[in-house]
Amino acid sequence: MRKHDIEERFARLEDLAEAYGLGKQLVYVAGSAALLLQGHLLATRATEDIDLMFFHPRSSPSLPCWT
Repeated sequence: MRKHDIEERFARLEDLAEAYGLGKQLVYVAGSAALLLQGHLLATRATEDIDLMFFHPRSSPSLPCWT
């Protein structure tokens, strides 16, 4: 997958969450996908997976958040 593919999958994930009435979800992206999305890896680089962590709305994740 390349950056564009990852962004498309997030759009589909957002559509699924909306279809199931889940609304916005806090999601952390890790690994190569995170580096591609932030521009730290070349756009020509590809990854085979997307490492995600979802958090329950009432939990308080102790991981740092980058924007």
